[in-house]
Amino acid sequence: MNTSRFWPVNVARRRENISRSVLISAPIIALMFILGTASVLAFVTPDQVDLIGPIPQVLSRGFSSFGWVSTLVSLTIFGVAARQIALMSIYFAGNTRLPMVAGWDDLLPAWFARLHKRYQTPVNSILFVGMVTLAFSLASLIGVKEQEAFQIQDNAATVFYALMYMVLFAIPIVAIKRFGVKAPLWLKIASASGFIVSVIAGFYTMIPITKVDSPGMFAAKIIVVVVIANAIGVGLFVFRAQAR
Repeated sequence: MNTSRFWPVNVARRRENISRSVLISAPIIALMFILGTASVLAFVTPDQVDLIGPIPQVLSRGFSSFGWVSTLVSLTIFGVAARQIALMSIYFAGNTRLPMVAGWDDLLPAWFARLHKRYQTPVNSILFVGMVTLAFSLASLIGVKEQEAFQIQDNAATVFYALMYMVLFAIPIVAIKRFGVKAPLWLKIASASGFIVSVIAGFYTMIPITKVDSPGMFAAKIIVVVVIANAIGVGLFVFRAQAR
């Protein structure tokens, strides 16, 4: 059966589905974050929020006076911890494949794309990401307590997200012309809005939300982490470009 004549219809339907899914999911996601934050602040003052485990903290305080319910709360906290471990495993597995894909596209040295002979896993890429993650994790612990160390790691990750979203939102405004496509006005406005929000998000990561010994040193550590990480990436890219 020849399905080529249905292709334009399928593409148009996919576009409609994607647009509809964004319109439906965006407010729901925003509402989830707002209600989640409000539920934490309903039981804990901002200066006492446990950034590492806010959900277990709220559950413990909210149900501590219900007797036997505390047993269910303990099981729920265990489930949250298990979910977090599984989630971090998924993140690590996905992130360790990114240098491998960049090696396939000749953006990084071929060393990153080498696979294990038996398990066909990107061992070199996993080793590199693991070493970088461990180095930055240990560096954030120097001279600070666990809450500040967690903020440094989490805020630095937010800066990386903000930088990627800035590039993403800049495509319809700047780079799309290279492909011979003209972005509609509504897309440029939406992209400009997303770009500005990403810049603001990156700026506010420099401000600690809990008490720290030195706010200036806190911001400096985040800047150093982001600069070093991007410098490593640029260095690897330039090395590969020269090798080619």
